[in-house]
Amino acid sequence: MENQTDEQLMLDFGRGDTSAFNVLVNRYKKYILNLAYGFIPDAFQAEDIAQEVFLRVYKSAKTYKVKAKFSTWLTRIAVNLCYDEIRKRKRSRLVSFGSAGYNDDIAQNIPDKSLRPAESFENNETGAGIDKALVQLPEDNRIALIMAFYHRMPYEEIAELLKISVSAVKMRVNRGRFLLKEIYKKMQ
Repeated sequence: MENQTDEQLMLDFGRGDTSAFNVLVNRYKKYILNLAYGFIPDAFQAEDIAQEVFLRVYKSAKTYKVKAKFSTWLTRIAVNLCYDEIRKRKRSRLVSFGSAGYNDDIAQNIPDKSLRPAESFENNETGAGIDKALVQLPEDNRIALIMAFYHRMPYEEIAELLKISVSAVKMRVNRGRFLLKEIYKKMQ
């Protein structure tokens, strides 16, 4: 079962093989958690979104058809849920007149530190500084940068998921890199 494609596993699950679903969850849970965390740097909220993603996969089992790669379909579900949460947060900020703010020790709560961009640095202080700078980026730049470098997605796939052009992805990534360097320098 571990050697089956994601698409075959999903089709098997749709026919009632619950162990196929478990394999898919194990393959993608860290990826989805980290993707959600890239959009919404709140470990608890990222976990809630990941659970909702897999709940939607579970509910879609009987109607699933192979139209694209499973990973693309799964990522689209996660991205849509993240955007929904971002919109919900923006509305609630307007209503409460408050500011959500970010938890200073959020880097300790990220579900899978092995995939964080800052982990590529030997120095933990540098990594923590990069994490804090990353959170300060404008949302569009942060998301594109995380997808490109954090998840190593090709620009074409990012463009498809975000429903923008490849050149727009490149501009967001490049601008994000520039801003990240500037923010990090100011923090020193």
